[in-house]
Amino acid sequence: MRGEHRPVIWFHAASLGEYAVVRPVMKAVRGKGYAVVLTFFSPSGYEAVEGTRPEFVAADHVYYLPLDTRRSARRFIAAVRPQAAVFAVSEYWPCFLYELRCANVPVHIVSAMLGEGHYLFRRWASPLRKLLGYVRTIIVHDEDSAAHLRRIGMRKVVLTGDPLFDNAAQTASVPYHDAVIERFAGAGGNVLVAGSVHDKADMGIVAAVANRNPALRVIYVPHEISAERLNDIKASLQGRSLLYSECNETTDFNGVQTLVIDFIGALARIYRFGDFAYVGGGFTPYLHSVVEPVVYGLPVAFGPCVHRKATAAKMLHAGLADVVRTGEELNGWLQRWLSGGESALNEAKKNALLFVEQNIGATETILRNILDNE
Repeated sequence: MRGEHRPVIWFHAASLGEYAVVRPVMKAVRGKGYAVVLTFFSPSGYEAVEGTRPEFVAADHVYYLPLDTRRSARRFIAAVRPQAAVFAVSEYWPCFLYELRCANVPVHIVSAMLGEGHYLFRRWASPLRKLLGYVRTIIVHDEDSAAHLRRIGMRKVVLTGDPLFDNAAQTASVPYHDAVIERFAGAGGNVLVAGSVHDKADMGIVAAVANRNPALRVIYVPHEISAERLNDIKASLQGRSLLYSECNETTDFNGVQTLVIDFIGALARIYRFGDFAYVGGGFTPYLHSVVEPVVYGLPVAFGPCVHRKATAAKMLHAGLADVVRTGEELNGWLQRWLSGGESALNEAKKNALLFVEQNIGATETILRNILDNE
């Protein structure tokens, strides 16, 4: 890039969730003396990090991805002049892949997830599969994805752990203070953090549990922040609720059951204030990060659509999480933990933190592959 004297590595993330996957890798790349350019497709990612100091974002420049046309791809690559390009999870942009190949820029895909029914395996996707054949490294963190990719002839498939563990553990290790949330969480009673509450199914489940347990405090973090959504949330709750924006460090939370977080970008840090976590998106193909709460040792529950999430399946197998389909099931899950008392929660925390310890370290493997092939 003009005025940039360090070699550049370009990272692309569709939205905030994909950014969380590559953020620890970006930070490691910058630590090796590279400049990092980060692009987003979704406003949920761009708006959360644009204007944030580079040391927190782990990127030197943040942009929206230009349209996927040959012309705009050529112009972008010529302007950025990346030494390597890294795409997160499921980002396959044919024109960019083609132009990167023409410019002899190595491409790496991190945390690719490709189940049996993925569109890449369909007949009409053969041109895209051909382009992916030129990708230097496809990094996956489940055996099924690795097997599917090798079956269609991908040249270099690397199996690692999930780098989300590195990102979440890094976030959890940094002190975070928020006078409003701390005051609310410390006002008495157990705290459920309902994170990335995604749709009506999530909303109904969380409301059912809150309404059945008036002594339970709920930190409610919706996936979408809009006046309509916030009004729907408050209308679904029988107990008194306040928006974060309505509070300050002197707010009296006596009699307030639910604090609704009406800003984005802090969920991974907010989980530390909870005793339990419900993670939204599990009634869609897009379950949100289950790693973010487990690094604090919280018992975790989520909806049933986990087939795209290898880490969620591992947590279920390890007994660190549970699938719930109704408010009744989530309430039963909550009551089991409450009846077990502090000793059960302490044991759950110990097991969760051991699980995290066993799964960190993927960043170094990914970094080695990117820089060795750069």
